[in-house]
Amino acid sequence: MNLPMDLSGNFGELRNNHFHSGLDIRTEQEEGKQVFSVADGYVSRIKVSAYGYGNALYITHPNGLVSVYAHLQSYCDSVNSYLKKKQYQAQMFDVDVMLTPSILPVKKGQFIGLSGNSGGSEAPHLHFEIRDAKTEWALNPLLYGFYVGDSIKPVLNEIIIYPINEASHINKKNAPLKIPVKKKSNGNYIIEKNDILVHGVIGFGIQGFDMENASSNKNGLYSYELTINGESIFFSSIEKFPFDQTKNINAHIDFTRKKLHGEMFQRCFVLPGNTLPFYKTSKTRGVYSFSNDSTYEISISIADVYNNTSVLKFNIKSTSEVLIPENNLEEKKFSDFFYFNVKNTFKNKEIQLDIPKGSLFEDVEFIYSKRDSLKNFLSPIYQIHYEYVPLSKPISLFIKLNNIPPKLKSKVEIVSIGGGGRINSEGGEWDEKNSGISTTIKSFGRYAVMVDTIRPTISLLAKTPNKTMLVVGKSISFKVWDNLSGIKKIIPTVDGKWVLYSYDGKNNKITIVPDERFPQDEKLHDFVLEVIDQKGNARSFKSKIKFINTNKNNPIDLIDSIEPAEGDSLIVEPEK
Repeated sequence: MNLPMDLSGNFGELRNNHFHSGLDIRTEQEEGKQVFSVADGYVSRIKVSAYGYGNALYITHPNGLVSVYAHLQSYCDSVNSYLKKKQYQAQMFDVDVMLTPSILPVKKGQFIGLSGNSGGSEAPHLHFEIRDAKTEWALNPLLYGFYVGDSIKPVLNEIIIYPINEASHINKKNAPLKIPVKKKSNGNYIIEKNDILVHGVIGFGIQGFDMENASSNKNGLYSYELTINGESIFFSSIEKFPFDQTKNINAHIDFTRKKLHGEMFQRCFVLPGNTLPFYKTSKTRGVYSFSNDSTYEISISIADVYNNTSVLKFNIKSTSEVLIPENNLEEKKFSDFFYFNVKNTFKNKEIQLDIPKGSLFEDVEFIYSKRDSLKNFLSPIYQIHYEYVPLSKPISLFIKLNNIPPKLKSKVEIVSIGGGGRINSEGGEWDEKNSGISTTIKSFGRYAVMVDTIRPTISLLAKTPNKTMLVVGKSISFKVWDNLSGIKKIIPTVDGKWVLYSYDGKNNKITIVPDERFPQDEKLHDFVLEVIDQKGNARSFKSKIKFINTNKNNPIDLIDSIEPAEGDSLIVEPEK
């Protein structure tokens, strides 16, 4: 863009359940900034979604790299024209179109679209990526000549020391020890705690961030290293990663501490099931065994792409004294034991849980319980282990149900129950043979079964309602919402023919902008908007509609007008 490279997010930054796969470039808090191709190539993919990347464009380059531009407000005319044909062919707003090299070639510096805030974006910006065309791995753009002014050393906030097993202890306790750090005048760090005594297998973790010259934004760390008595035990450098491993972030960080305490510590050791390509470690994967009476020098360094580096050095004492952990005095109670490197199954008369090989990051003492059903649930509430234990892949859950009326079998679904009783749909398909419902879940936690028979809601966003018809100039907008399973399909038609719309998922907003395929005769036509949820519940809004050509010096943008279809409720809200 014709803007400085001011970042609100960098590559590899820690996000919820994923690593950030590119650069978030600020656009002066505005949409509509021109975006240009970084090099010669061709448009190889156009992906439009109400969520995620929103309006995204992919350009493949002769050197085997792909550049990605996401959250766009709109595309250039040639891309938009091709895209519209594909959307009409599919009769869908959300499309994912692959293109051959001859269709839309581009040159370096060619205008390709306008920056925006589409999809899951929370503020106007351009999300920019570099990918490997063969592997589709995300690559760090700052290693490919995209310079950001940065002479600032990364910041270290705290470190944490972990006992790795029950025989390990820190200051005679089998519990993690957090230690604040203090910055010296030269930019490096020290700790003021000199009485750290450890025994057994120990791991370390850090909490910190990076900054750039022109921004106060706290970005992610590029690399960090742990040495003990001068020997490199652990090194992590976030240069590239495959998208199918991005959820391994929950092994890269201390996921349990994040869930329970809201703290984001990065491990300086690698869990057995963590397969990320970031690490160089000792044979012990970054943990260290302290068993003699001695003093060790610990060094932790953190760095950014431009080699600005901060260093923390301190000493810890090792002891040969073995303690009997207090928690060994009580017998542990768990339902089963799961191993990270094999398939695991838990089954009783009510549920079955299948955990594919590689879904766990480490061995788990599995906990299961249930409580009686509450109002609106068709089953008991099943506690399936703890939500603060991460999964790398989805796992399968089956819940048996008895005495479900035939007409409701297609309407049941599994839900997760989060903090504060928040209900989230996890979907599910009815299994007639086994009389129950099955789905895949992405995390441990509380699950139950509900039924969804409620139709979606349709609301017209209008300036002044009347009860005759819809009169549309530039655009018409609706808000659509579903109470549980979520919206599956949106079908707007004029005189029975599908018309193009855009869908803003984060605001639940549908917008229809009349184009050349709309009737321009300024006569009344039949308009229908049908919205269907994931369980087949549908609601239709029907009305007569007239399109006014605003190019004829007619100032009309939207003169609303509406008559609900019989049996439908219609909510009219003021236009924002």
